[in-house]
Amino acid sequence: MSEPTPRTALFVLPGLQLGGAERHVVLLAQHLDQQRWRSRVVTFRDGPYGDELRASGIPVDLVPEPAGAGGVARTARAIRGLVRRHRPAVVSAQHFAADLPVRLALLQHRAMAGGRVPYVVWKHTYGHIGHRGRRERAVESVLGGLVSGYAAVCYTQVTYLRGQLGLPTQKMEVVQNSLPATTVGDGRAALAAVVPGGFPGPVAVVVGALRADKGHRDLLDAWRDVARQVPDASLVVVGDGPERRALEQVAAAPGLERVHFLGARVDAPLLAAGADVFVLASYNIECFPYAVLEAMAGGVPVVTTATGGLAEMVDHGVTGLLVPPMAPRALGEALVEVLGSPARAAELGAGGRRRLAEAFPFDRWISEVNELYDGWSAPSGRRT
Repeated sequence: MSEPTPRTALFVLPGLQLGGAERHVVLLAQHLDQQRWRSRVVTFRDGPYGDELRASGIPVDLVPEPAGAGGVARTARAIRGLVRRHRPAVVSAQHFAADLPVRLALLQHRAMAGGRVPYVVWKHTYGHIGHRGRRERAVESVLGGLVSGYAAVCYTQVTYLRGQLGLPTQKMEVVQNSLPATTVGDGRAALAAVVPGGFPGPVAVVVGALRADKGHRDLLDAWRDVARQVPDASLVVVGDGPERRALEQVAAAPGLERVHFLGARVDAPLLAAGADVFVLASYNIECFPYAVLEAMAGGVPVVTTATGGLAEMVDHGVTGLLVPPMAPRALGEALVEVLGSPARAAELGAGGRRRLAEAFPFDRWISEVNELYDGWSAPSGRRT
């Protein structure tokens, strides 16, 4: 008996630049069972992850960005054309910017072709910025019936998704992020190679978009205390975004001379693996960041805020330290505790590596996402 022909899974997202949701799509597309699925990615903007996808044999289609008058409608028409051409068994989207045109495309497809395409929306936020929450609620009230399921990446999201966005609990699934086991190389040598003069003492690394909600200003405030107590410590900031210029101006002040901004880097996991401590000071919308998983994989202790899904990831006092969000003094004290004691740092780092392997194993993640896509694409439209 011949093997069944793999069905197409269509993944739609705004861009393939470096980022957590983008990394998530790459892992999904690469690890759906190839005997059952043929992955295809649709995006508005190409980027480094596009190269990785194509190197894996996964096609990437570019569609117009939904900008300007009629932009969303143009994007929706282009997506509908791809749906008609490739006849996917399931479509999934990441980010609201991709979600809206996909819903319009599937509405058009249903009206013109008479068929319903299963549709899954991945949610990567805990809270929202600006007016986006109201827009999402409005879209759900009108087009929520097009969605087969909503997939969250941490359990903490469920309260927000149900309470603030009004999403139906019976359509929600949670699959915590994970990472494949890899060997990243000599992270400390990589750090030394990109920071002139190297480092006279311990190094903290933060990886993330330079947006207000990531809490970099709180981190710089905390670092003033760190610099006084551990004067040879350095802070390496990996990432880019709208806050970069303002943050660099703050870091030009006395007492912050050992703060280095590297911008967005494709080798961010390698650089994080070279740190003595990984730090994240987010105060809103953070869920289950890959940057923290990468630090855990590298045996690097994590100091972060107890917000969103971070408290699901970090076992306080065992794999890292949790502090309240928007509390620079507490953040500084936690960093000093780890940076000032190599033995404590090694103990926490080893605990993080164990927790990643035991609590968030990658083989379980692969099994769960395959079950998710098989279930939503089934005739009943529900997981079994």
